Amino acid sequence: MKQLSLLARPKVGVPDVPGLGYVEELITRDEERELLAAIDRMRWKTEWERRRQIYGLSYGSAHAEQRMLGPLPEWVLPLAERVVREGFLDAPVANVVVNEYIPGQGIGLHHDFPGFGPTVVAVSLGSAYLLDLVEPDTGRKEILDMAPRSLWILGGEARSKWKHGIAQRKTDVIGGEKRPRARRVSITMRSALRTA
Repeated sequence: MKQLSLLARPKVGVPDVPGLGYVEELITRDEERELLAAIDRMRWKTEWERRRQIYGLSYGSAHAEQRMLGPLPEWVLPLAERVVREGFLDAPVANVVVNEYIPGQGIGLHHDFPGFGPTVVAVSLGSAYLLDLVEPDTGRKEILDMAPRSLWILGGEARSKWKHGIAQRKTDVIGGEKRPRARRVSITMRSALRTA
């Protein structure tokens, strides 16, 4: 898979976490604008602390089976096909979750839902944000600076062992410099869990 070749050539500033991959400028500014406009035409779910959109397979739970919420929307199909074609996911995208983060919002440290395939990818739109990564057994902490239009990949230990999250704050500090946050929208894509 392509993510392995990315890990063989680590990018400066990307933490050395097994299974973590990162691609800057996966999409153009025009593509970013088009995606944001398409997303904002869709209906947002507001029952969480942040606005979300969920397409394809549902999350399910430990006691409930996943169900199909409906087809993936047309606006995400080129991106979903691209992440498979370029080897970031090894099976078709079955679940898309769009999360909106406004300054001060975040998401607690967590493992990604295990009911999907072994790799999770996400494209960041809008503002840059910091992704916190923590290895629970050792307490080791790393930070990934997610630039606009970038793609991050969680596979292997980065998905199964490490936790990830976004701190709730309005400003990040990078190299001693304060960087105010603005609106960020993420498009997280997952494949279905294969069963033998």
